[in-house]
Amino acid sequence: MRELARQAIDFLADQTGDTVFLAVRGGNDALCVERRAGSFPIKAFTVDVGSRIPLGVGCGGVAMIAALPEEEADSILAANAPRLKDYGDITPAQLAELVSAARIRGYAVNPHRALGIAAVGMAVRHADGGLAGSISIAAIESRLPPERIEKIARLLRAEIRKIEKMLQAS
Repeated sequence: MRELARQAIDFLADQTGDTVFLAVRGGNDALCVERRAGSFPIKAFTVDVGSRIPLGVGCGGVAMIAALPEEEADSILAANAPRLKDYGDITPAQLAELVSAARIRGYAVNPHRALGIAAVGMAVRHADGGLAGSISIAAIESRLPPERIEKIARLLRAEIRKIEKMLQAS
């Protein structure tokens, strides 16, 4: 996944100027496997490569939960609920709302991972529709007004489609 996504991650960091994260699922956690900083001088390094956080704490994790079947997603939300208090002020009910909104919208937005940081994330799927991981882009909140979020979501969608085609071919 990391190798297949490398070109897309570099492109997204260059195009947006913001920080791009690639994550995969590890049980009820998201594992950050790649991070690229964009050119904007203020970096949103909310997660280090190799870090594991509960699915749903970061924007990519919300996108991954939203991409799962509802029963499986509900199970993860319940299992991770007691862990949320260690990662800010998001409640299980708020996280469930973020997941629901991501399903409707097709991408996740800012799950309060860090104060003053906003993010957009989208799931990557295998050829069979199963979850492969997620790509998210984080920046300071002032850089992600609604119209820019839409633009970034379009960029993300286009790059993720390329990755998904490569996954199908491999």
